[in-house]
Amino acid sequence: MLPVQKLSPVDEQWFNAQGRHAGHLANSAACKGDVVVFSAPDDVKSDGAEAVAAWRAGFMAAFKPAEATTPAGVPVTAARKRRRSSDPEEPRDGRAGLESAGAKAELSLCVYEHVRRELFLPSDDLKAAINTWLKSKGYTYEDAEYDAWWIKANDGGHFQANRKAIAARASVVAKIKEALWRQYSASRRIACVA
Repeated sequence: MLPVQKLSPVDEQWFNAQGRHAGHLANSAACKGDVVVFSAPDDVKSDGAEAVAAWRAGFMAAFKPAEATTPAGVPVTAARKRRRSSDPEEPRDGRAGLESAGAKAELSLCVYEHVRRELFLPSDDLKAAINTWLKSKGYTYEDAEYDAWWIKANDGGHFQANRKAIAARASVVAKIKEALWRQYSASRRIACVA
């Protein structure tokens, strides 16, 4: 049988689709570190040069090899960012210290610890407890600076404490519900009745 000289549009799409499929398989093989075969299969070659051209166009449209940054089979892990001694330390004094990321993290720890113990905030919304907590962690500031930071809208200590308390309480309540469900679930009742 002689190879087809001119492909119909349907046949051309068919060979192109076969090439795209082979290109996707080649991508997978390349990612695993396997050998990638770039030549058209024999059954495509037997259908002529136009079939091979359509197959190659589909293959090249789908085959996008990623640059190998690690040897095959070696898991890629994120590198840790090392702190250089020349990096400036976060401030621990005054209003700048209260607005630092470290102070926000300490506020979060204080609120979560309290909510895990008590479930609800006291009447001052932990204003005094957070003040004591931050000072014990090495933050220094005047009472006026703390008061101004506490009442600052949308990012102050009071706003943050309430948001953290809501999240902490939701987490604790979800864990309580899960524990109750495990202990007294319907599946246990059915097992006990049977």
